[in-house]
Amino acid sequence: MTAISSLIIPFSLPLLLPLVVPEVSATLPIKTAILQLVMVTLLPVLLGMALNHRCRSARFERFAEFAGRTALWALFFTVAVTLAANTKVFYQLFSVASVAVLSLCLLGMGLGALVAKGFGEDGILAKTLSIEVGIQNAGTAIFVAVVQLKQPELALTPLLYGVLMNIPVVVLIALHRRRQLSS
Repeated sequence: MTAISSLIIPFSLPLLLPLVVPEVSATLPIKTAILQLVMVTLLPVLLGMALNHRCRSARFERFAEFAGRTALWALFFTVAVTLAANTKVFYQLFSVASVAVLSLCLLGMGLGALVAKGFGEDGILAKTLSIEVGIQNAGTAIFVAVVQLKQPELALTPLLYGVLMNIPVVVLIALHRRRQLSS
């Protein structure tokens, strides 16, 4: 799911964003936006897929594991820097925005599970789709707000999502593991 949205975002976002926020069209050249998003979303996905397809060795597996951990720390660093830069405004979001963010995450997770069950799939695929749909591209939204729109305050809601989306996912994983241990 994330890979598919990463393929679509570089082309759809620059074209649709000015329709939703008309003042953006003056500050965001479409060609530049598409190229930046391709470099940030599409290129890493394609490179990862190509490397995964071509390189099947223990050395590559170790590198892939290291890259996964490094990416998580890079995301954590991005979240920490954005939080530090916007602490005065960030605390204002912990009211209605927190409820909206958690509701969106839970709704996405529920829909992911329903789709898997609708296709008659097992619990593992339902859990996978729940997590994949519930955890969306907060990093891409932060990139668009800070780098492309040059409005860091717009990054606060996706940042909040990036932080809070982990709560229902951790609960789901813990429940799944508990169920596995009791079986």
